[in-house]
Amino acid sequence: MSTEEATPVNHSKACIFCSRTDLETNFSDEHIIPESIGGRLVLDQVCAECNSGLGHDVDPEILKIPEVLKALEYLDIPHAREGILRSYYNIEGETQDLWRDHLG
Repeated sequence: MSTEEATPVNHSKACIFCSRTDLETNFSDEHIIPESIGGRLVLDQVCAECNSGLGHDVDPEILKIPEVLKALEYLDIPHAREGILRSYYNIEGETQDLWRDHLG
């Protein structure tokens, strides 16, 4: 049988986490580095439900790592530093001094 006579294959993508296909669920762009800290590189092989779970469970843990925020500042990557610090750290007073004291 020639290529032209072959039955077309229904191409669909599958979520890399749950294996559901785009025929079963909706997909959304997963930011490899969280969008909240300037991530622009996206992976389109993640369903919306898994992406939401990652955003809820994993991204906040990444943002709690002081070295991640220090790297963002060093690389001059736009991020909501003040909001991140207030969300994930118990901070009172001026964050600039606490941040400098904590990271050196």
